[in-house]
Amino acid sequence: MWRSVSLTGILLLAAAVVRADTLVHKETGEKFTGKVCDAKINNLTLVLMVDGERKYLDLRKYTVIDDDLGEKEAEAAQEQNAEDETAEETAEPEPPPEEEVEPVPEGEGAGGELDNEAGAPEEDAKPGDPDGAAEDEPDSPAKEFKTVDIEITEDVTMSFARIPPGRFVMGSARNEEGRDDDELQHPVIISRGFLMSTTEVTQAQFQAVMGNNPSRFRDEGGEKPVHSVSWLAADEFCKKLTERCKMHFRLPTEAEWEYAARAGSKGPYSGTGEIEEMGYVAVSGGPKPVAQKQPNRWGLYDMHGNVWEWTCDLYRPYKSGLARDPNSSEGGRDDFMRVIRGGSWWRLADSLLPNGEKAWEVGPAAARSANRWRMSERGGMHDVGFRIVTGLK
Repeated sequence: MWRSVSLTGILLLAAAVVRADTLVHKETGEKFTGKVCDAKINNLTLVLMVDGERKYLDLRKYTVIDDDLGEKEAEAAQEQNAEDETAEETAEPEPPPEEEVEPVPEGEGAGGELDNEAGAPEEDAKPGDPDGAAEDEPDSPAKEFKTVDIEITEDVTMSFARIPPGRFVMGSARNEEGRDDDELQHPVIISRGFLMSTTEVTQAQFQAVMGNNPSRFRDEGGEKPVHSVSWLAADEFCKKLTERCKMHFRLPTEAEWEYAARAGSKGPYSGTGEIEEMGYVAVSGGPKPVAQKQPNRWGLYDMHGNVWEWTCDLYRPYKSGLARDPNSSEGGRDDFMRVIRGGSWWRLADSLLPNGEKAWEVGPAAARSANRWRMSERGGMHDVGFRIVTGLK
């Protein structure tokens, strides 16, 4: 199926074909000469009247010839379309602008509207290399990141990384090892930048906001991620932190999570591309303190492994075609299966039922950027936590 093309390409083609009377097939050389009687621009189909018969011609397969305009305009239009299709296939987020954080009006919790009203949307977010590095170049362990620190109490703060607007390809390639059937690749535009917590919410941070710690595996400093926490509890955390800090905090959408996890990468794992360097998977003893592994290109730690992370979205099949700021956080009365992402520390042996079937997705395959899993919003396994986002101006 042909992909949609940009408005620029459409206008160039339209300008060329209005005055043209001959189209030549680029592969076969077949010519059609006649009068243009209609142009269906949305799908780039030209209706040409040839010897009293209507011919429906796909403009991407033909070269337009015109004595006045010549072939240059048509070729320029088709080159533009080819560039746009290539950009859509290989889209990476654009470089983060120098932006200032401004409090966002209070709103709903994790399942509320994705307003991020602190900043106007980027109307035509474009792909770009996040920091000028070569495509798929591993991140440098020595890289320094600019973060925004938000104070919860005098002793507890949260650090946030700046995530720029941009576009990317969500889902996984058909030949990616460990791929599941629900990872259909499709282009996505994230039209507004946002801040995402650099780590999963820690036990100390959760305790400071909620006054309790539901985690099974604890540490003295509270630096392990909070876990055994339901989606409803994570949502309540966002609401209480919103009230405390006068900024709108929420769980990320599934698209925001994958976009931030990838940070411009296309393979199973971001950052260095090596799962052993990027996160804790299939280890014993429960989750580990946060930020002990390498961060990705945007300064996010533990996007692979340690604990699964709640998103605000209900589990839905992907739709093909371009999606702009997709959000499936709202559903019917019987909708309660929320998407979790990122995989966890849990070992394979702990995930098998007595009959040998898999009860829980674990290991490196589960920690891939594209992997999706779902869980009841009322549940709270001991390898499920969360991280949060807020607006960016």
